[in-house]
Amino acid sequence: MARRHHRRRGNIRTERSPSRSGACPDDRRRRNRPTALTYRSRAVHSRGKPAEHCRPVWEWSVIRRGNVLALHQLIAPLLLSRRRATVCSRLAAASLDMPTVAPPNPATPESWAWVAGLIEGEGWIGPAPASVRRAPVIGVESTDDDVIERLAVLTGVGTAIPIKSRNPGVWKTASRWTVRRRSDVRDVLNAILPLLGERRSARARYVLDAVTS
Repeated sequence: MARRHHRRRGNIRTERSPSRSGACPDDRRRRNRPTALTYRSRAVHSRGKPAEHCRPVWEWSVIRRGNVLALHQLIAPLLLSRRRATVCSRLAAASLDMPTVAPPNPATPESWAWVAGLIEGEGWIGPAPASVRRAPVIGVESTDDDVIERLAVLTGVGTAIPIKSRNPGVWKTASRWTVRRRSDVRDVLNAILPLLGERRSARARYVLDAVTS
């Protein structure tokens, strides 16, 4: 049975889980990063494997009300319409002001951090070493059109197109941003590489080697 070890540093509580079979180092690194960034109490737990052939899925969540509201105020300036509306209603219910919108400007460290976070969490980088298709590509899909539009604006490359719903009436329509030009793939990967976790940074390096070879 896995054991958890707790360590306290002042008012910061950290929790580390031992390595599990099938979990790559990147999974452990990614679930620890939000706590390092927020310096707040956290809850990290495994949701198990969606299927036997899948890796374990890890979830990080902030539950304590004061920490949730503080985090809302920190990230609110960067959010787009749908999630911003949710945060706005929660802050209003707590009689807290909504911070002014402050979207990142293109070609700034803040903009590349936003891009890296979106690709890390929602995107893909190809090809994989075992892939039949060898053309380099970076992509992100989202049901929020403004997210895809911001991605295209901040990077200045790629194409954004609507995608038909695979199950109309049940699933929302989505948009997809893709970068296929080799020079653009190289530029984006070089910009976000220092910000990626181990698994995606390994893929990014593999694709960069393929692009520059």
